[in-house]
Formats: sequence, structure tokens, C-alpha cells
Amino acid sequence: MPVRSSVAAGVALAVLTAVLAGCVGAPHETPPVEEQGPLPPTDALITLQQLATVVTAADAPANSLFDVGQASTSGADLLSEQDYWLAVGGRPEECRDVVSSPYLVSTADAASEARLDDDTGTLGTYSEDEDLFGLVQVYGRVFDDEATASGFLDGFAQTVAGCAAYQFIGDEGTPTYDAVGLHVEESTTSPLGTRVLEYVEDVAGSDILGVSTTFVRRRNTVVAIYSELYPSSAMTPDDVAKLTDTIAARMAAL
Repeated sequence: MPVRSSVAAGVALAVLTAVLAGCVGAPHETPPVEEQGPLPPTDALITLQQLATVVTAADAPANSLFDVGQASTSGADLLSEQDYWLAVGGRPEECRDVVSSPYLVSTADAASEARLDDDTGTLGTYSEDEDLFGLVQVYGRVFDDEATASGFLDGFAQTVAGCAAYQFIGDEGTPTYDAVGLHVEESTTSPLGTRVLEYVEDVAGSDILGVSTTFVRRRNTVVAIYSELYPSSAMTPDDVAKLTDTIAARMAAL
């Protein structure tokens, strides 16, 4: 997939940290000991505010910049991705959900109102100068429950299995992007309490060195770490792997 920043511009314009700060309730007095209930279960649902802590500016690879992202909802993201697929002339149709996967939405979301109001957001973007072009974008989604979050990963793996290749077709009818090989694998070394899927694309006729997305699920949330590297990029696959491992470890601690 080509640089996804154009799609990110279609999501809500509120800065993620500002929106999340507004979600925090007003301070309240601590009740007496005798009125306190049981401690919350260790498998309590994770919020977008918590999810935003898994990426920081300190994680930026050398020669890259860090930008905090924007908050959105799964419904708004789905509409943006549907528009994107049409705008770039995506085909075949069975591969549509592969292209929308970095934003953690799929056609399955359209079948249920309950799936269209999930909190989502660009947790952070690590980018290089225009002459280097390296990009890593981290996106997150808060599903209603653990089963639905895990089901998203299952659905993505099934989509890849049914999509041998896909293209974007330009106005003149020629491919502008040609993904000729799609590979997904479930990690056997993911941190305790997480599930990790690693996805890589083989791109024909392009100067893109590597296009990949790693999905990390923790309880009811999923984070997608999407990367594009070019021969000119200062960022390396090792940088992306290190960042991914850091995020997965922080997810495991939530």
C-alpha cells in the first residue's frame, strides 16, 4: 500500500491526546474503606486512553519525527477506507479488507451498528524527511469485547488466504501499485497475554523496500504497526522490529 497519510487526513480532526483528556472524569473523594467494592478484575476492558500510552516520542528511530495522531471511530474509519479503495481503483473486491487493515476496519463492521462506534485513533506516526520517505504509523482500536477483537485478526487472516494479489489502477488503466504476494503468520513468541499477527507484502515494479503490518491484540484492543521503507530510508527493518517489540511489551503490561 502506498503512503497512508492521505487517508489519515480523513478521520476526525481532534488531536488524540486532547480528546482522551476530555474522557477523564472529574476528581472525586475516596470513599470510606467500608464502602469500597471489590478490586476490578485483571481482565477489565482497556480504554483508548490506556492504549495511547504504548507509543511515545522517545521511541522514534534516528532521523525520524514523531507526531501524535487523531481520535476517530470505527464507523468514520470505515467510510474513509471505502472512499480510498474507490479512489485508488482497488481490485479485486475480495482484497478490500487487506487494504483497510492498517486502520483496523473491515467490511464485517458494516453489518452491525455495534461495531461502528468503537473508539479508534492514530496513536502515533514516525516519519522521515521527504527525501528519505520512511514511515511507521501506529493505529489502535477498542473493540467491545475480547472475542470481537480476536475475531478481527481471524477475519484478516482469512481475507489474506483468499487474496493472492491485488492492484491499484490509475486513470489510464495501468497499475499504480501491484501487491503480488501476501504473507501472514501468527507469532509463536508474542508476549504473555497478547496475540500477534505479522503481515508482509511483496510489491512488483516499485521502489518500496518493504511494506508490512504487525497486529498486536491485548484483551479487547488491537494495535496495527504499519511500515513503509524505501531504499532512501534511514529507518531499517531492525528499527521497525524494535519499535514493534516495544509496543507489544507495553500492550502486555496494560
